[in-house]
Amino acid sequence: MRGKKKKYIDNYEVIDFPKERKMVIDIMEQGIKKHYVKGLVEFDVTNGRELIKEFK
Repeated sequence: MRGKKKKYIDNYEVIDFPKERKMVIDIMEQGIKKHYVKGLVEFDVTNGRELIKEFK
């Protein structure tokens, strides 16, 4: 906190938010807006299982 004045309100010290923390908050806000899609996928593995059975 070089060169910055400290502010006091009652018994609390008020300091500026660091630049690094501001970037993190911006990224988190964007992440909240992102939607995730979950899905159920089905595959027919009949041929693959038969090939494995023949190989054994």
